[in-house]
Amino acid sequence: MSLTNLELCYNHFTGSIPPSIGSMRYLKVLYLNNNNLSDSIPVEIRKLMSLTYLELSDNWFTGSVPYSIGNLSNLSILYLYRYNLFGSIPIEIGKLMSLIDLELSYNQFTGSIRHSIGSLCNLSILYLHSNNLFGSIPKEIGKLMSFTDLDLSDNWFTGFIPPSIGSLSNLQYLNLNNNSLFGSIPNGIGNLTSLSQLILQLNQLKGFVPSSLGRLSKLQSLYVSFNDLSDFFPPIFENFTKLINLALDENDFIDYLSDDICLPMIFA
Repeated sequence: MSLTNLELCYNHFTGSIPPSIGSMRYLKVLYLNNNNLSDSIPVEIRKLMSLTYLELSDNWFTGSVPYSIGNLSNLSILYLYRYNLFGSIPIEIGKLMSLIDLELSYNQFTGSIRHSIGSLCNLSILYLHSNNLFGSIPKEIGKLMSFTDLDLSDNWFTGFIPPSIGSLSNLQYLNLNNNSLFGSIPNGIGNLTSLSQLILQLNQLKGFVPSSLGRLSKLQSLYVSFNDLSDFFPPIFENFTKLINLALDENDFIDYLSDDICLPMIFA
């Protein structure tokens, strides 16, 4: 069969993906999202060597991601979010050098982010939020210079925010909300001048808010509430002319509330 596109999304299909899917060797696009499919993802999917877009989200699949998914060397989009998948994220995903968008959120993945993530040089979007991932955020994430969106929220990550994150000059959305990160906010986050959303609340961050954040002139949302940040908040609001959402509550800030907090509203 020479079929290249198979789109069966937004239906009410039930049952499992048949192993015969592996015979569709010319298939480039497979949309099975938003159905009621169940069971595990068949290992025969490894035979779809021409596949560039795999969208299986919003179903009832269980089990783990097959390691053989690393064979899909042409894959650029992989959506496996809102499942019941568990186990670790396979290290073989680090072989998918064409990957642009990887979304594995709303599952039950455990374990850490593999260091091989740094080899995905074309990756622009990584959504791993709402899982049970733990360990530290690997410094190799700073190698992903194409990044625009990074969401690791609602997990169990610990340790420091890696300073290498300050190398992601194209990053627009950074969400590390609701983890167990500690230490200070890296000064290098001030280098992320494309950033519009910075969400660091519900962690255990301490120390000063770096004045380098004042360089984030495109920032629309800044959430640092529910941490252990202390001392005064730097007078940087005059640079936040696009700011819409600001949350500083439940920290240990002292000193007076600077007049410049009103400047974004005056000049908006």
